[in-house]
Amino acid sequence: MAIYVSLGIQNLAVADTAVGFTLPAATVGTTYYAHCVVETASIRHTCDGTAPVATTTGTPRNIGDVFEVWGGPDLVGFKAIRETATSGALATEYFGVKA
Repeated sequence: MAIYVSLGIQNLAVADTAVGFTLPAATVGTTYYAHCVVETASIRHTCDGTAPVATTTGTPRNIGDVFEVWGGPDLVGFKAIRETATSGALATEYFGVKA
C-alpha cells in the first residue's frame, strides 16, 4: 500500500486562456496526483494536452466540485479554461512521494 504525502499547493487562476498545472520544481517526477476543488466559477478541463474550449469541449466542473488528476501524463497534459465570462479558481494540492 502506497502512502502519499502533500508536496505543495497551487491556487490556479482559470481565465479565458487555457492554463495547466505548475508542479513544484522539486516534485517533478515524484508527484502522483493532484486533488482539486473548483472555486469562484465553472471551468472545463482536459488531460490530454489539448486546450478545452469554453462551453463546448472538456469536462465541465462546477463550483464546489472536487476531483483528482492521476499520473504523470495527465498531470502534464492538464489544461483548464473558464466556462463563462467569470474567471474561476482551482485550489490544488499535489501528492506523491518525497524524494
